[in-house]
Amino acid sequence: YAIYGIIGLVLFLFTGITLGYLILTKRMKKDVWGIVDHSLSMMKALMKDAGQVRENMPKEKKKESTVMLFQGVIHLVTIPTMTTVIEEKIPIIGILIGKFIKKVLSMIANGIDFSNAEMESLSASAGSTGNIETQSLSATGSFKKVKKVIDVTFGIARFPAKIMFVFFALVLIVFVWLIN
Repeated sequence: YAIYGIIGLVLFLFTGITLGYLILTKRMKKDVWGIVDHSLSMMKALMKDAGQVRENMPKEKKKESTVMLFQGVIHLVTIPTMTTVIEEKIPIIGILIGKFIKKVLSMIANGIDFSNAEMESLSASAGSTGNIETQSLSATGSFKKVKKVIDVTFGIARFPAKIMFVFFALVLIVFVWLIN
């Protein structure tokens, strides 16, 4: 009976640990999505404020200023907030995951570029509501890329744990069934 007890205990521990990891990553993903949504709303508010300043700006500078605005919000708000949340939520490997997400988001932020068609519509409606709406759509599109990267990253991190959880749970069920 001692051997069955030890094997059962080990299976319960592994099943519980993997389930805890899955729940933790699910909650972390929800927190990170909240940060991204907050950053997006901040970006839209900044665009409304910047719309008044951009009326007198030359056409060439509008694209540059919009890209710099996006990069500024991502580099100054989104990345530090995400890495801090991840480092606090995951005690041991949180620093490594935070550095990985910091590098990925930095690459995305530095790669943000607007097409000429978007910029022509921005300059055609300079200072109008359409300008702000077009910029908001561009911001939403950029942040959708960030959300996609987050989904893929968490999906990769959770996939092995899902397989381990299913395996340990099935072995535990079979083990309990064999004991009875």
